[in-house]
Amino acid sequence: MSQLSAKGFLDPGQADAYIQALLDLLGTDDPIDVLTATPERLKRELITFPPAKLRTPEAPGKWSAFTIFAHLADTELVSSFRVRMILAQDKPDLATRMADGIGAGVSRPRRRITGQYRSSRGLHDPAVDNPPNATGPVASVKLGDDGSMAAFVPARRALTWHLTDPTGASVVKERYWLTFQPGEIRTCTSCHGINTKDQANHPTPTNSPAALRTLLQYWKTKTGDANPKITSAIRLANGQTQLRMKGIPSKVHIIQTTMDLVHWLPIGTNLTDSNVLFQFDDANAGSFPARFYRLVIP
Repeated sequence: MSQLSAKGFLDPGQADAYIQALLDLLGTDDPIDVLTATPERLKRELITFPPAKLRTPEAPGKWSAFTIFAHLADTELVSSFRVRMILAQDKPDLATRMADGIGAGVSRPRRRITGQYRSSRGLHDPAVDNPPNATGPVASVKLGDDGSMAAFVPARRALTWHLTDPTGASVVKERYWLTFQPGEIRTCTSCHGINTKDQANHPTPTNSPAALRTLLQYWKTKTGDANPKITSAIRLANGQTQLRMKGIPSKVHIIQTTMDLVHWLPIGTNLTDSNVLFQFDDANAGSFPARFYRLVIP
């Protein structure tokens, strides 16, 4: 049975008691350490949680595990946004959040929960492989000489961005949050679009974006002939996926798969000889609605 319960809005006395109960549970642990470790702990719990009980409340008047996970995802987005508003404004207007709305995991027609619970430190993900920007903040990308921007971003993660000055301080903040799906590509010719002219009285740009060219050149150096790569992926009639690959001579290669482009699992190993071409059939591919692959050398 869970130890805490809060319904709707609390009066100041109830709020103080609720906060104190949370602090008592925290004990002497560092809050930042707890937030950092929580996503992986939740992932382990969710993997082993009985699917049949996922939407079953633990007791009358209590939330189900599904509702709790959805609430944590929503709270992560709302809290991160509030922190940014507090840092950026003297008197921010912090809108209240209804606990019985989307944060409670209530599914409504034509709506979906896009939040993915992950500590706020993970929103700036250094693991995303973009061209290095030695003079900018961690995980930042440099604007092209023509003012364009191109970057790889984490999938299924609520994202926002801002421009920074040479010291790394934010100077222009985007107000909206977006979520990208795996493999999704989005482009725009200018921020917020142009009717006929932009603020500097310029027409819609038609140049090839320099930042995209830089990104593709960087990506090519990471996936060129000097690196192992998957040359083709074919779905067979029996539901399996057949991968054809080109590796590096005399190297051990590991075939990995993922559904979210974040957590990768090994499904095969191959040691190449002078013939660097090899093939692998994923017998379990038919059990998944979508699956992504990569070839790596440990």
